Amino acid sequence: MEQTEVKTRKKIIAPLLPLAIYRELAAHLRQVEGVQAKIIEAAGRQFDYAQSQVGGLLIEYDSSLDSSKTELVGEILNYYCSHENRQTTICAQDDPGLTSASFPGH
Repeated sequence: MEQTEVKTRKKIIAPLLPLAIYRELAAHLRQVEGVQAKIIEAAGRQFDYAQSQVGGLLIEYDSSLDSSKTELVGEILNYYCSHENRQTTICAQDDPGLTSASFPGH
């Protein structure tokens, strides 16, 4: 019987966060071995220069990832939440809208 690896998935939503900061955050998260990050395009919104043109950021890693690496992910997220001083929401990791199909190669 094949054992399936359980994934932890999180969605970061910050309506006022600029694309450049999303890209920087994704780049920092991808430096942690075993962590994937993908920027989600904004869907169905009219352009508003005052709003982010990004729908959010998907983060995925194996639930068995070393605790020092998951702590590092938490530190990176906390840094951006506190330094960007913008409303940020981290959805529940079991959000049914977050599927492994959202990431290339799965």
